[in-house]
Amino acid sequence: MPHQGELTPSKRGCIVSLAHLGGLSYGQIAAQVGTTKQTVANTLSNFNTRGHCYWTFSPGRPTQASERNNRYILRTIFQHPFDSWNQILGCLEGLTRYRLRKVAKKAGIRHCVAIRKPVLTTKHMEKRLQWAKDNRATDWHHVLFTDESSLEVGGTDRQVRVSRRSGEAYNPRNMTSTFRSGRQSLMVWVGMAYKFKTPLFHISLAPSRVERSARIRAEGLNAQRYADLVIKGPLKAA
Repeated sequence: MPHQGELTPSKRGCIVSLAHLGGLSYGQIAAQVGTTKQTVANTLSNFNTRGHCYWTFSPGRPTQASERNNRYILRTIFQHPFDSWNQILGCLEGLTRYRLRKVAKKAGIRHCVAIRKPVLTTKHMEKRLQWAKDNRATDWHHVLFTDESSLEVGGTDRQVRVSRRSGEAYNPRNMTSTFRSGRQSLMVWVGMAYKFKTPLFHISLAPSRVERSARIRAEGLNAQRYADLVIKGPLKAA
């Protein structure tokens, strides 16, 4: 992706080949490629310094950023949406952080905290959509929803950031999955209905532990334990 007026990658490669394999002089190479001897000298000097003849960003501030360069920057951002600005800069040699953020801002791209979502397969999504369609006429005034969640205890819950445009927070490609982890957690439960919600209850489950060099998995919450601990417990009282 050269600047306007610069040699194309194929011409740079031709210059390097003619010099190193053909043994031609600068003048002979310039005549065959259709450029000046100084351009040939600069191309070979850059090749010997960098080890390649690909295009790189100029280290100085350009007088005017070309649209082609900007498209290349945006394409790199979209190819690596979950990379930090510093990681993206590592893919774009010679580009400054200021210019990267300026190009992204002009395109409406921000580096935001990614929305977390559970891992859903296509089958899961189809079933949820079908359930919603089947219950469009349901009177939700007399329905109680229950849900449980785990709260992390200790450690830090690292936030993942993503480069995206405004209004694309819930685009699946901009969301990060949630997985169970080995950190200590506190299981809680709550019920929700129309203009009503239950208090937040703690569900006591044994955490994972190590005995005789073997890790014992944390106690799970299956259907029977859910009925014993929730439906016959705080839900019945509510």
